[in-house]
Amino acid sequence: MPPPDRRSPRLRGFDYAATGAYLVTVCVLGRRCVLGNVVGDRTLVSPLGRVVTEALLDVPSHWNEAVSLDCFVVMPNHVHAILCIGRRAGQAPPLPQVVGGFKAASSRHARSPVVAALVPRPHHPGTNANSRR
Repeated sequence: MPPPDRRSPRLRGFDYAATGAYLVTVCVLGRRCVLGNVVGDRTLVSPLGRVVTEALLDVPSHWNEAVSLDCFVVMPNHVHAILCIGRRAGQAPPLPQVVGGFKAASSRHARSPVVAALVPRPHHPGTNANSRR
């Protein structure tokens, strides 16, 4: 089955390395609710949600303070963040590069054996741990 046709949310011709504040939303693959659970009016962050939080908090130091994190919220299947790109520390990276670095760091840390052991795997009916695929 071919992938669905998607339009880019980016504005054509816009310089995403320009100084400014950007609202960024990053969704979990398949929109699986693995980052936490909503209880009442709060999100209780899972171990994987903590990994994502730490990776997001690390963004400014990774870019030598050329990028700052204004605020963010972790939801069960996505993250919203306001990233500010400035020129304080020299040439600022383009927004797609910042987001790509955050996603790569989150994925890398999420695959660590300690975190992988804490994250439940999806159960597929009719299979068990001893079945062959």
